[in-house]
Amino acid sequence: MKVKNPYPLGAKRNFRLNYILPIYLLCTFLVCLRLPAQSNNPAPAVIHKDTTNSISVAELLRKNHEFYAGLKSFSVDLSVQLNIDQGTFKGSDSTSYSVFVQYPSRLNITLKEGSEGPTLVSDGSNILAYPANKKNYLLTTAPQSLADIDGVYLDDWTSRPNPFEFIKPCLSCTDCNVLKDAAATSKYIGRENLDGVFCHHFQFTRSKANCHVWIEDNVYPVTRRMSFDLSEMANQEMKKPGETEIHMELVVTYDHWRFNPDLSPEIFKLTVPPGATRLDSKTEPAIRKPVEEETLIGKPAPNFKLTLLDGGQIDLASHRNKEIVILEFWAGWSVPSMRALPELTKIAEANKNKSVIFYAINNGQSPDAVRTLISKLNPTPTVGLKPPSSMTEFFKVLSVPFYVIIDKQGIIRYQEEDYRYPNDLKQKLDALLAKEQASAKSLK
Repeated sequence: MKVKNPYPLGAKRNFRLNYILPIYLLCTFLVCLRLPAQSNNPAPAVIHKDTTNSISVAELLRKNHEFYAGLKSFSVDLSVQLNIDQGTFKGSDSTSYSVFVQYPSRLNITLKEGSEGPTLVSDGSNILAYPANKKNYLLTTAPQSLADIDGVYLDDWTSRPNPFEFIKPCLSCTDCNVLKDAAATSKYIGRENLDGVFCHHFQFTRSKANCHVWIEDNVYPVTRRMSFDLSEMANQEMKKPGETEIHMELVVTYDHWRFNPDLSPEIFKLTVPPGATRLDSKTEPAIRKPVEEETLIGKPAPNFKLTLLDGGQIDLASHRNKEIVILEFWAGWSVPSMRALPELTKIAEANKNKSVIFYAINNGQSPDAVRTLISKLNPTPTVGLKPPSSMTEFFKVLSVPFYVIIDKQGIIRYQEEDYRYPNDLKQKLDALLAKEQASAKSLK
């Protein structure tokens, strides 16, 4: 089986190069004193806009650099949220991290909320990194400067955006001439009230994506929020002919900044997760190990159990010698996986008399969030909640959507991951049904 790019848009590495790199250039050293609490609404609430008090983006960057260069330490809460809107479907996925920095070489980026996301800790001598499932870890020598830390390999440790990409601008300064060129391409939008705080808002376009930055209008300019409108790329990659346009936005929020706090050495202590396996190098994936030609097709499916959304339990063993089981691993932030749910539900219902059953396995979202998501679907699927890591690891669920077909004998007959709907799934099911029907006739 060929592994597809796990990022929902099928272009995660391009996203880093095309969108995050310009953010390095435009938002380096955008820092502040302690911020007030953020609103839960990711969209900026513009109460007042004033374009008469325009300011040079290059001047903002210069002031930020001068202030930030004198810091000894800081901490901040980082939130990365993906919002998707396609007609009646509205999905959102949020991951948050706590970040602590102490110069010259101590760093702690720890996952706080979310089903996926890496943790990265430097004690000044070594760097420890591990994925959310804590099954593996990487231990490397720390550089003398935080600006020299390489966190690109974390891209392969999560299907979410790499948090290090949004902290990196706070750790290094690129060439001033490059900054000047980048600032020259931006457009000043105005002075706006963002959640009760006046900010300078500017925008730039990169590879057909609109990128927006809000910087607090204060003694020390502050990065309050960044947003990336990825709608054009989403429609090119995921929209089917005749469907409603997709609006996709990535919103990054920096909250509760503290500058020059006294940070305990315990914050930067390297603690290897119990039972984790050490990786040999950054090139060895922690959780996204390529399947390449390896396949589970023809192998028996283990007897996994998990809780159903509306009560009860999924027990794969209970379907043996009775039903063909279709599984889809999905999440609310993935348009393709949401789109496939009603289609697979219809397929299972149409073949109910042929003993076909479908389970939609949600990837770790809360029961209330799942109920809200499936309430918009017609027909609604039977949903299983939070599969154990042993289940996702066995089926090699590297991303969503991910599809599996298990025959009546409990043998895996189909596995596929793709951000596009797998048209061959129904063909495979029809072929399996025809084979079982022929086998049943031969036994009569």
